[in-house]
Amino acid sequence: MALLLARVRALADEVPGVVSIKAGDNITDRAQGYSHGIIVTLADREALRTYLEHPEHVALGSLLRVHCDVLALDFVDAGS
Repeated sequence: MALLLARVRALADEVPGVVSIKAGDNITDRAQGYSHGIIVTLADREALRTYLEHPEHVALGSLLRVHCDVLALDFVDAGS
């Protein structure tokens, strides 16, 4: 899983509009069975579309789904 998370972090340098990517192991018992978390911060909504359609993201998403359950949530910070 460490190699997959490293590939996820590398998307920050490969996909236009990605501001930052944080990824790591869950450290609490509140994760409802999820073992890892990923937070991707994007410049704007257009960057979300670019990110979702980027070939490396699509390929990596398919690979992640083979190895783990995925829960995705896209939102705009209410403080923005």
